[in-house]
Amino acid sequence: MGKIFKVDGTSEWFDEVYDEQEQLKNTISHFESNISVWYDDLRKYRTEQLLASDWTQGADSPFASDKKALWQSYRTKLRDLPNHAKAPMWFEESDWPLAPGQSSIPDDALQFLKSNADPMGIGTTSWVGVGT
Repeated sequence: MGKIFKVDGTSEWFDEVYDEQEQLKNTISHFESNISVWYDDLRKYRTEQLLASDWTQGADSPFASDKKALWQSYRTKLRDLPNHAKAPMWFEESDWPLAPGQSSIPDDALQFLKSNADPMGIGTTSWVGVGT
């Protein structure tokens, strides 16, 4: 049973009709469409980073072979991101590839880390419970 409260101050009881299978189907569909978007975002990020580091692999690159190898390793890890077991948005900080010389994960990559997950999709939950 459910109750509807009307603007005029009256209320009305009604029988709730809940189709659990339909609800699960909708939840899965929503999840699958969101995962697809996250994979697209991850691939876009990866492609941008690969393009930005292409210059490190050219014949005229200023790097010695050992430094060039570090960049090759980084670029390989970037290519492997979409196939990683924690893709597209459950990466641990230790799983994320850092470019040679980087000491922290770039701000534009934080969205793919599990530690930055926003399950409510509202950016913050600090207001929850205030005044309740």
